[in-house]
Amino acid sequence: MNAACFNRVVRSLIALCIAGWWGASVSHADIVIDPFTDGQWIEVSGLPIGPRSATDSMTGIAVLGGKRDLTVSRTSNNGAGVSADVNYSYPGAIAYSSGPSATGNALVTYDGMTSADLTQGGVNDRFVMGLTSDLGSAAVVTVYTDATHFSQASVPVPALPAGTFTNVDVLFASFTAAGPDGGASFANVSAITVFIDGSTEAVDVAINYFVATHPPIFFQPLSPGYWKNHPCAWPVDELTLGSQTYTKCQLLKIMRMPKRGDASLILAFQLIAAKLNILSGADPTEIDPLVGQGDALLSGFAGKLPYKVDPSSPIGQQMTSIGNALSAMWF
Repeated sequence: MNAACFNRVVRSLIALCIAGWWGASVSHADIVIDPFTDGQWIEVSGLPIGPRSATDSMTGIAVLGGKRDLTVSRTSNNGAGVSADVNYSYPGAIAYSSGPSATGNALVTYDGMTSADLTQGGVNDRFVMGLTSDLGSAAVVTVYTDATHFSQASVPVPALPAGTFTNVDVLFASFTAAGPDGGASFANVSAITVFIDGSTEAVDVAINYFVATHPPIFFQPLSPGYWKNHPCAWPVDELTLGSQTYTKCQLLKIMRMPKRGDASLILAFQLIAAKLNILSGADPTEIDPLVGQGDALLSGFAGKLPYKVDPSSPIGQQMTSIGNALSAMWF
């Protein structure tokens, strides 16, 4: 990018951001229960043989309430090892591991909070947990308002032998009241526990994400004019059109070119908006097929836009048709 182009983009970014773009963005109310960054490790193995447990506590750490208790238990009647750790076996995750012929469990307790509102005034309605297991397992999440008011939900942990994590939504509404005096209020929480089931021999289980959050907010498609005039809202600094990659400065230049008489620019104007909308979270279901067709048409040309395609030519009519179809989707 040359200096003049860079300076123009920077001036546009500053002017638009000062004008309040960021102030108009959606306010997220995510509450991180545990970022799994403060390391912790405990193990039960060897003598004395049989079921037993070990507990380790940490305070003043980056978890909700500032306190995490970690307990690991061996339930098998042997000397094989079971362990639980944070940020060791998996960076940024809590992991339970058991040796051959060993069974057990791990319990994570967060009880340093006082009247935490996990709903953030009704915005949040779920936990999202990042889960993995080599053999498959389950976790039980319990939310407490007090000792006699608590609710539970069992969360299946899928078997993912490659060690990849998958995010699972655990809706607050899916919890069942389990306290002797009723269920928990998610707007008034004093403690949360996560029980990791290790009843399968030699199973490994890990959690790398634990957040109270809100329903997904699907981004509504915005017009090319919006993207042309709001460069600081772009989710990326470059895009591929056809088989060519363009910088943000080049894309903005394309969007500002007169489009009359050139079908390649008519199409590109809409394709840029389509790709920015998808990358910002818009539902791609109806947009993707048109984007694919548009890219295929542009890929037939060498070099970069504009291609000076007569709108009345056969390929020009195809480009214009796709551009018009995309245009009909924008607000």
